[in-house]
Formats: sequence, structure tokens, C-alpha cells
Amino acid sequence: MLLVGVSILVATPWYRAMEKREWERKVGGTLGSDIQAKELRWTAPSQFRAEGVEVRHPETHHLLGRVERIDGLMKPQGWSVILESPSIDGEQLDRGVDVVHDWCLSRPQTSSQLLALSIPRGMAIHHGTQKTSLNRIDIVFRPASTVSSIHAKWTFEEQPFGEVALHVSREHASEDATTKMEIS
Repeated sequence: MLLVGVSILVATPWYRAMEKREWERKVGGTLGSDIQAKELRWTAPSQFRAEGVEVRHPETHHLLGRVERIDGLMKPQGWSVILESPSIDGEQLDRGVDVVHDWCLSRPQTSSQLLALSIPRGMAIHHGTQKTSLNRIDIVFRPASTVSSIHAKWTFEEQPFGEVALHVSREHASEDATTKMEIS
């Protein structure tokens, strides 16, 4: 009888809306952004699909980007997400980089959850009339109380000769905390 009651409860629109708000809060809190999804479905324990996702600046509420679909896995040791059809322009990218630096790198992290993000089909970034197309993009964020880091790699569609790798790290422990960046 209890199982039937729980099954009915989790199928209600009220419960699904509450679950979506909790997911948006958790993801937004991790990324330092406001997250809104049109739809969220749990496809298996710890696995989700979110559709129609908007990412906004936490203070100004400016749009930082849109993602048509996110498939993800949330485990205690970390999250793994795949983005399909992200949409971002140069100005949004600049604001998003500021949020990543301020939220993810500039403050010591209390969580050690790894975040692995992949955009297998790449994306285009528009700068006025110009467009930069990136092929497959992979990003790993390793938060820590002493040193947080972000590793990213991609290829430019216009320059298929090699992969670009970016490593950014932030040391939190010293009085003179610095951000280090390496591109290869």
C-alpha cells in the first residue's frame, strides 16, 4: 500500500515541479548561476535529461547561454554531463567566463565533486558578424579547498591541425592567491 502511495505521489505534477526546482537549485549552486529548465526527467537512478535549459548570471540575470538538451549522471564523487546544441554569443561567453572565475576558481571550494562536461558536436560562438566554430569540447572542473582547476580541450573547425588544451588553476591557500593559465 505504501509503495502504491509513493508511486502515485512521484507521478504528480506537483512532485515533478518540486524535483525540477531542486535540480535547478543544485546545478545552479554548483555553477554559480541561475539555471532554468523547461523539462526535467530522471531516466534512471542518478541519471537525468533536461531540455530547454537557460543559464543566467546570478546577480544581473543576463542570459549566459542556452542548451537544447543536457544528459547527465550525478554521483557523490562527481557529475558527468553531455550538452546538445548549446547556444552562446561572444558577450555571453565573456560574462560566463567571469562567473566561472569568480564562482568556481576564486573561492575555496567546499565540495570535491568533479564536474566533467562534454559537447560532442561542438558549438558556434558568434561575435557580431563573425563566427568561431569549435568541434568537440571537453571540460573537467576539479574543485578543492586548496587548489581548484579547470582543464578544457577543443579543436577549431577552421584550423583542424590540432587540439587546443587550456589548463587554469587557482591556489586558494596562500595569501597571494593567483590564477595560473597554460595553453598548449
